[in-house]
Amino acid sequence: GARVVKDLHILRSIGGVDYDPKSFGGDSKPKGVVRPALTVADLQARKWFVNKCQEAGLRTRVDKFGTVLGQGDASLRLLCGSHSDTQITGGWLDGSLGCIYALEAARAFKEAGLPAAIDVINF
Repeated sequence: GARVVKDLHILRSIGGVDYDPKSFGGDSKPKGVVRPALTVADLQARKWFVNKCQEAGLRTRVDKFGTVLGQGDASLRLLCGSHSDTQITGGWLDGSLGCIYALEAARAFKEAGLPAAIDVINF
């Protein structure tokens, strides 16, 4: 759990907008994460995600649209993931949670030595 939370907070910091939770809803300050598709923040987040996939032992590739695919070595594989880009001031877990949970599942399968693998996608 701690590894997931740490990764989520790091991903949130890429494009994250600081705010005072006490003033939530009572002001006009932007809140959440600003990481629209293919912006500098989005590309930085995707690069970070590629590195995390590689650290997990996944073969990675990025297509011309920026889709990140991390593949395991097993012949039996399941594809899981989500998007890491956001709407303007989108929720910090929207999309990111699916990417990080998929990454954690891939790490857990590999660490447990299971005969199957989780492939990870960030589209």
